Amino acid sequence: IPKSINIPVQVFETEIKKKNIKNDNPIVVYCQSGMRASKACSILSTLGYTDVYNLYGIGNYKGTLE
Repeated sequence: IPKSINIPVQVFETEIKKKNIKNDNPIVVYCQSGMRASKACSILSTLGYTDVYNLYGIGNYKGTLE
């Protein structure tokens, strides 16, 4: 997905903290099937992010892929 950032779920919490993203910025999370995306959304919620969208699997994305 254009402008996306790949962060493995195993290091997601540490890496997202390094990004210094405002808690009210919109964040769309996805993975191959949706399992890791759900875990990432849970982490974001715990960290206080309020505008999080779970796309689940990449197959749900209808735009152009790079």
